[in-house]
Amino acid sequence: MPRVVTHDPSFITGTCIASREPINCPLTEDAMATKLDKSIKRELEHQGKLYTITIAPDGVKVVEKGKRNGPHVSWSSIINGDTALNENLNISNDAMRRDQ
Repeated sequence: MPRVVTHDPSFITGTCIASREPINCPLTEDAMATKLDKSIKRELEHQGKLYTITIAPDGVKVVEKGKRNGPHVSWSSIINGDTALNENLNISNDAMRRDQ
């Protein structure tokens, strides 16, 4: 990762830590995000358990470390709000079960 030292807001300047070469790149609007065209895997520790998070063009998958399957949520569900609606429905159902 480069160490960024910027003086001109239209340029990124600094030194690459790995190669020690100078960096001087003009910024454009599309330089801020990389297109998601393949899967990215990251590890996450949550409440003492390790998980593998896969962010892919079709959605997000969370799998507990050492397991094969886990929940997958499509981008359509996230963007349309279906995920939040589903979560609220599950909370409501759980509350009703406890009351019975």
